[in-house]
Amino acid sequence: MKYINNKFLLLVILTILTVYSNCVFSINTGAIGDTNLNVMPIPVAITGYDDGRIYDQGMNLTSLKDAYTFSTIIFSGRSTIGHRLLRDLRANTASTDKRDNSNMVILNKSINEGNGNTLLSVQARMSTDKSMKYFITDIGTLGGTESFAYSISNSGEVIGSSRLLGDTETHSFLYKNGKIMDLYPFNSENIQTAGSISTNGDQIASGAINNGIYYPAIYNIKTSKITILDSLGGITPYKFNGVATSINNSGQAVGYSYINNINRHAFLYNKGAVTDIGSFGGYSGATAINNKGMIAGFSSDLYNGRAHAFFYTNGVMKDIDPVAPLDFSRSESYARDINKNGAVVGEFLTKDQSAFHGFLYSKGVFTDLGSNSSPETVPFGINDQDQIVGVKYSPYNDVCFDPNSGFVPCIKYEAHAFFYDKKKLIDLNTLNIPNAEWKLSWAFDINNDGQIVGYGLVDDKFRAFLLTPATNEGQCKKGDWKSYGFNDQNACFMFVKTGK
Repeated sequence: MKYINNKFLLLVILTILTVYSNCVFSINTGAIGDTNLNVMPIPVAITGYDDGRIYDQGMNLTSLKDAYTFSTIIFSGRSTIGHRLLRDLRANTASTDKRDNSNMVILNKSINEGNGNTLLSVQARMSTDKSMKYFITDIGTLGGTESFAYSISNSGEVIGSSRLLGDTETHSFLYKNGKIMDLYPFNSENIQTAGSISTNGDQIASGAINNGIYYPAIYNIKTSKITILDSLGGITPYKFNGVATSINNSGQAVGYSYINNINRHAFLYNKGAVTDIGSFGGYSGATAINNKGMIAGFSSDLYNGRAHAFFYTNGVMKDIDPVAPLDFSRSESYARDINKNGAVVGEFLTKDQSAFHGFLYSKGVFTDLGSNSSPETVPFGINDQDQIVGVKYSPYNDVCFDPNSGFVPCIKYEAHAFFYDKKKLIDLNTLNIPNAEWKLSWAFDINNDGQIVGYGLVDDKFRAFLLTPATNEGQCKKGDWKSYGFNDQNACFMFVKTGK
């Protein structure tokens, strides 16, 4: 978790994160639990075994109750400032965009370090490209009011989670050929992980409960068989061992597993065996693996220290922090995804420690994906064409309450999904999408056909979406236009031609 080094940094964090009286800081752990915030992509455990605050020195954990399932949400692996990327598991706070934040100054300074790495400190240029058109598919739910999509394969299978009828439970789902399927008991019982589920089209990487303990696991789509992976030996007090976060076309999977009751390490699963790939001295977690076996993730030098993004290949873990590699007192970063060419995306704490910016690391060169208009950008997915998706916080004018002045004009921020390509960072909400009622909040993954998955707000509820580039009229045939939300086929044809 982020160490709060001074009062100014704490003030900045409080300014960004205050959500009326719902925001709860844990000074001891450096963590924040907030019922009104969105998604945390680093795996979190959700367990019904604990009903209080948990402090785990290896993970710096804090916990929070799910209003529906009465489970405890265990938030792990992120800094304080990054902890606003939490998963909101409560439908009655679906309008998480409307959080109350005071005015703040966004600091954007050049980042250059004499560390042998080349960092392009010029930030991504915001762009609106109305020529880009996307069909949008509402993936639907398993009967409840909300759903969330996290991963898409190159063949179009989508993985996510959804409320069940009555919103009493949340289960993982597979969306394939226009149908949504419940994956229970895979990552669907009283211990779950959020945002840590991945598919190669034939298999799904995540976790499942075995003898009361949540372990990393692989789900076979064709046979519905669940394979529990060997662990690295540790189990936390809340009966959590680890989770698989990514799987490639060869069936190699990565994730993290506890080595004792307070510390976890990244692992590689290959041909039935789980291998500890180590750390920089503290904890580690692997978030993605490509088809060449290259791995991306994060690791610290101390069991309770800051993390740095890493790139792992041929048995070597390389620190790729953009600001100060191997100097954990001055920087922090996390790698999120990696493509076939070894290009890595993630986020890093800026040199002045005022905000997290997204980064692209490719062939030894870093590109800052930050936006002048956003206090934080986080890329989650990259395809083999170096197209990137993620979330940024966009400002809007509103009125806030000041204890001294009463109600005053202020700037607030809401989550907007973004698409990055050819040095342009584009708010997906500015593109031509036929269903105007959608507010696209989070984009988590993009496949090689340019299809994007995530979730957004529709009628104040979160719904999983699938965006498909609208490139030709043939996409409107065979009834496909119905899944895109058009009233008739001609409307679909017109949208492809004109974007309207």
